[in-house]
Amino acid sequence: MKSIDSVIRVLENGFITQKEIQKITQLSQATVSRCLKKLSQSLLVLPDSSPRKYALPDPGISPNHYDLDEIDEHGKQSVLGSVYAITGGEFFVTLTQGTSKLFLGQSKDGLYDGLPFFLDDMRPQGFLGQQVAKQLSAVNKYYPSKLSLWNSNHILKYLSEYGDELPGNLIFGDGLVTPIREIVSPINTESYDFICRQIKEGTVPKSSAGGEQQKFTAFNKEMNADVIVKYTSNENDAVTRRWKDILVTEFHALKILADIKTPAAEVRLLDQNSRFYLETKRFDRLGLFGRRSMFSLLSIDMEYIGFGENWYQIANELFKLNLLSETDRNYVSILWHFSQLIANTDAHLGNISFGIKDESFTLLPIYDMCTMAIAPKLNSLDSIAFTLPSVDILNIGEDFKETIVKAAIEFWQKVGDDARISNEFQVYLNKYNPVKILKAQL
Repeated sequence: MKSIDSVIRVLENGFITQKEIQKITQLSQATVSRCLKKLSQSLLVLPDSSPRKYALPDPGISPNHYDLDEIDEHGKQSVLGSVYAITGGEFFVTLTQGTSKLFLGQSKDGLYDGLPFFLDDMRPQGFLGQQVAKQLSAVNKYYPSKLSLWNSNHILKYLSEYGDELPGNLIFGDGLVTPIREIVSPINTESYDFICRQIKEGTVPKSSAGGEQQKFTAFNKEMNADVIVKYTSNENDAVTRRWKDILVTEFHALKILADIKTPAAEVRLLDQNSRFYLETKRFDRLGLFGRRSMFSLLSIDMEYIGFGENWYQIANELFKLNLLSETDRNYVSILWHFSQLIANTDAHLGNISFGIKDESFTLLPIYDMCTMAIAPKLNSLDSIAFTLPSVDILNIGEDFKETIVKAAIEFWQKVGDDARISNEFQVYLNKYNPVKILKAQL
């Protein structure tokens, strides 16, 4: 076997120092140095490693090298860096000059044990993601019909082939089956019912936005903007009425948060054709073709902190690491504590997102803020029954306590006064009286 072939085999097993290569191959220092020089065009070098470590992409994965691009607010596409698959399920990221080093991860060297956080965040998720998996499986048996069976190879192939309209502004690879949008086909709200029927019949959605509630994406003619639209069934049954109640709570929660100058998504609640539609203006899209970065707190936490729950605690840790501004840390505190006082039992880490600006994360408008304590369980229905935590137990800082409690009071007042909520919900609110309970704690 030629010396260079021996060195290649070693390098294809992951990052390794020159001395370790010499020991494994039994080659001299001079020979290994010459081999490394010959391989320099394809050689990967771990930055700031001492002694220096080298590797080659995994030959068992094809392709094993992908470009990582972004689309900016003006619709211009540019290269951020490259992603390489390394033996053993690792990935290595290199960046072009000027790209935020946050893409290198917590280790700051670009080496990841699995999928980089920003790619894992782009995989198909939730209701729309399951529709994607089902439809792709029908036309290409490579893709399992159940998302739970997808591995990193499925995700990489999907992102590189169908990643033209995913949340955020990243484009992965250069093998897109569907081209990046160059023209827009606006629709009006009257078309929503038709889209709902299409989804029921199995049309592939153009986004893999997370969350289990029924939804679709579109470019709305009236708003002149990209939107995500949650919708209910058009049946007049108890489960549908409960989901309608939840959309009413989300509408009021986001309006109130916007009123107190807290970042919140712009929404409209529509009642047409026996369905409720909650229309949310997408903040990761700008104009016809512009995009903005968007990463869930779930992915950020998994890479940088590791707490697994509680928006505020994670935001506070990010602030300590100089990865989040004090202003955004305080906004997250308001959002987290407000969510607890409106019975949002689904305030998980996938329901709050951040962008990247320079070398820090920036809070994006909140979404999915609703009273999930009343949600059906697997479409079975329990009677409405929830209690709010004591304000004292939440340990809200005095700087924000009055703002948060007053906002929650206004929320319950507006929900209780909204003629669109069900009789069951109205009866419970009259009986439990969250407005009275919260006023007593001011």
